[in-house]
Amino acid sequence: ALKSIAKLVSEQGLDLKLRYSAGMFQAMDAEPKQIARILEATFVDDEALVLVCKPQALHAKLSSLMSIVRKTFTTFGMLVNWKPGKTEYMVTWRGPGANKEQERVPHVMNGNGILLRDKRRRCKHKTAVVADTVMLRVDQYKHLGSIISADRKLTAESKHREQAANTAYVSIQSKLLGSRWLCTEKKKMLVQSLVVSRLCLNVHTWPEFAGKPRRRLNAMYMKCWRRIVGDPQYRRTKYSDLQV
Repeated sequence: ALKSIAKLVSEQGLDLKLRYSAGMFQAMDAEPKQIARILEATFVDDEALVLVCKPQALHAKLSSLMSIVRKTFTTFGMLVNWKPGKTEYMVTWRGPGANKEQERVPHVMNGNGILLRDKRRRCKHKTAVVADTVMLRVDQYKHLGSIISADRKLTAESKHREQAANTAYVSIQSKLLGSRWLCTEKKKMLVQSLVVSRLCLNVHTWPEFAGKPRRRLNAMYMKCWRRIVGDPQYRRTKYSDLQV
């Protein structure tokens, strides 16, 4: 089914093509010679489709893309879960005419009866959808455990990571990290495997690592090490973060 979707999307020109130069070291003025097709990010049954186009063409191309998805899975005897939180769409606006198109796209229905609805607004066509599906437009979407935001900011993702790491930290902070019978090396291994692995997974892929998201992750990171050395932040600290 996924191969069929990729083929149909490519035939209709809905995929994104990027030119790039092969090899690690290339001259700055080198002409890109190879083309990469960017369409999806799929892991088992979780799939994210990418659509890049001019604002004026978004309505038509988005409808065509969802029509392909719906018909292809139906052909293979499968149904798409259109429930909120399962199948949703997110739009990042850029370029001339983007502001004008924002008001037109949220409340439209394509030829298959799939209503594209803005989650933040009350849908005018809600009663018009009887036998078909509704796909919501959202500002954030959780894909493979990571939160992607339409504004391209990392605030929500860093907060999610902090909460996940803190959940692991709370379960070991007193009995293990605060134990005088457990050596420091063992405590460091516990922090790295249980807390830091959740806090800093693939952080190197972030477009930027600064500002509030960085401070939030660093606070959680230092919270672990300060607990090990017995110098928590909420007390009058003896050491700086660098010393710890």
